[in-house]
Amino acid sequence: MEAHVVNPVTLGLIAGAFTTFSSLPQIVSVVQKRSMKEISLASLCMCTFGIALWLVYAINIHAAPVIVWNLISLSLFLAQIALKFSMWPQGASGTQMRRVAPVGA
Repeated sequence: MEAHVVNPVTLGLIAGAFTTFSSLPQIVSVVQKRSMKEISLASLCMCTFGIALWLVYAINIHAAPVIVWNLISLSLFLAQIALKFSMWPQGASGTQMRRVAPVGA
């Protein structure tokens, strides 16, 4: 039997948490600055597609922790893409968040 310094499942859960939530600071920054000028849509789309492929892989091998982390990651990246598309183009100055009227107004 092999001796492990850290349980591999624990290590995987910790690694998944860090990689999954690594996009949160970017989302917070975008919302605070109300700008996605420096964020590449191509990069967001490529990461989102890669995460979706990892999710399909995890489903195929029945890896519950990988499924959960990738579902959360996919949600966060889709939120970033939605933010990117919700911005108005402002020429060379970048994009600003649109003001949306409340529902029923």
